[in-house]
Amino acid sequence: MLDQIKSYDQALFLFGVFLCFTTVLSLIWSIVFPKWRLWPPREYNIVLALFMWTKTFLIYGIILVLGVVEWGEIDVYAILRFGPGGALFLIGNVIVWREVFRFGYDQTSGRQGELVIIGFYQYSRNPQYVGDIMLLTGWAIISSAPYAIVLVGLVCATLVLAPFAEEPWLEATYGSPYLEYKARVRRFL
Repeated sequence: MLDQIKSYDQALFLFGVFLCFTTVLSLIWSIVFPKWRLWPPREYNIVLALFMWTKTFLIYGIILVLGVVEWGEIDVYAILRFGPGGALFLIGNVIVWREVFRFGYDQTSGRQGELVIIGFYQYSRNPQYVGDIMLLTGWAIISSAPYAIVLVGLVCATLVLAPFAEEPWLEATYGSPYLEYKARVRRFL
């Protein structure tokens, strides 16, 4: 079965690039035209939330599959792959899922909720993105798969861009409490 998937690895990779490219375009649109922003959504609805999560899980799934089918194609010492790579993967997952469960599905999907400044949000305004970057980088190191590594780089660039689309909305929505929080807590680390 892996051989069958392997024959489609280039198509999977290109589809992943397309998904990243369209996400970057929507973020750039949201930054340049905040009045007509796509992210965060101007008005939350379940269809948009499902679309966002489907796209996210598709990209992450493609990275996972490419990592498995191209496993170890780049020669990296096992101690590096499973030491730092494994640690980044595990720590990133803990950070992401702890904060996703703290926020809940709706708020993580762009619905307005309460301003969260506890947990990992005490140290980073974007701990879910930091965690995602860590777990994806960990997977890239563990799998040592060329296509997965390139896609991880594209997704990480997207995750670095996302706060620039979100922060004007956060400032307008939460006002001075968010501005005070923003002044004392870094964007990432």
